Amino acid sequence: MAAVDAGYKVMLGGQPSTVLVAIDTTDNHLRLYRMDAEVLTEVGARPLPLGFAGEGVCLYRNPLDEGLHAFIVGDGGEIDQQLIFPTADGKLDARQVRRISVPSPLKQCVAAADGQVYAAEETVGIWRFSADPEADVAAALIDSPRSGRFAEEIGGLAIHDGGEGARWLIASDANGSRLNVYNRDQDDAYVGSFALSATGENEAVEEPGPLFASSMAFGETFPQGLLLVTDEEGPDFKLLSFADIAAELDLAPGTAQDPRQRVAAEVPVVRPSYESVPVHSYGDAADDPAIWAHPGDPAASLIIATDKKAGLYLYDMQGQEVQFLADGKMNNVDFRNGFELGGNKVTWWPPATAPARRSRCTCSTPASASWCRWPTACRRPAWRIPTACACTAARRLARPSSSSTAATAR
Repeated sequence: MAAVDAGYKVMLGGQPSTVLVAIDTTDNHLRLYRMDAEVLTEVGARPLPLGFAGEGVCLYRNPLDEGLHAFIVGDGGEIDQQLIFPTADGKLDARQVRRISVPSPLKQCVAAADGQVYAAEETVGIWRFSADPEADVAAALIDSPRSGRFAEEIGGLAIHDGGEGARWLIASDANGSRLNVYNRDQDDAYVGSFALSATGENEAVEEPGPLFASSMAFGETFPQGLLLVTDEEGPDFKLLSFADIAAELDLAPGTAQDPRQRVAAEVPVVRPSYESVPVHSYGDAADDPAIWAHPGDPAASLIIATDKKAGLYLYDMQGQEVQFLADGKMNNVDFRNGFELGGNKVTWWPPATAPARRSRCTCSTPASASWCRWPTACRRPAWRIPTACACTAARRLARPSSSSTAATAR
């Protein structure tokens, strides 16, 4: 196992549970566990291959919808964001919602409750970006070896959150025998460094590696939280009282926080009856939807939706993909029923493409619910349409029957 992180009060089988997410380096896949007291039970619904050599994982809980996100950083510069969700049979599954890449290996990541993620690109620096999968990456460089605060490589990252005025980012200098501290309440400004000595020795730990921090009180020894440091020369793990770190650097340790207390959603949450299969483009791609009501059978109605990086999707009313038209960067869509065209009544869609903002026309006949493209794009104004719809056998993209598999035209 390369890395692990824990999430609390994750709904699993209708019960709030402690969930552990780990990277198995045997074949580079994600493994999901439920923790009951001291017992771990694997609860992954299926194998979750990463497709790269994972180095670190960190979890983030979205306060708006309580969604649990895992960020996995890799040896090839990958930052993979996956949404972890419960299945109907009491398991956990995950799906990728974003992929970010940097040029060189990443060592560790850590996510803050306010939606900021930090990733350590070993020889380049500490990056900060938004946890929102639809937000612009807009990564900010917090510190780097070039600044003089790291000798060569960044070993690990951790966050101590003691509340307002006591939110600290900690980074280990893997070759400089020290740990740096940054003030998260002041745009991650550098505040100081400290060395860590081995127990009973005066010499500093030479290779501090991955870190973990908690502001929870762990008895009299750790009244204001702790910092767990990997000593890669030991090799072992060293536990430091954050009260001692704060005293040495004249920092505010803040108030002890219990990470097991789940943050309530900021707005009421309504769960969907169904969710569509995700579009195949990354990031902010799913855009504008419309519903075509079947004239004879409402249950056979269709959802028309745009992937503004790739084309047009049709889904059934349970969110399963029926058809995909790879017609380019479709931005918005609407339709008109009962349109007179070539002596037939058709439904006409003129989805707008970006960036040219022109309409590529598609039509259907209400009786058959089959869909086809017109042979050429029709420029605005939208009422300037071709004289006939090219619904020939050669060009038709028919809606499959409910018993057949979803067709794709990629």
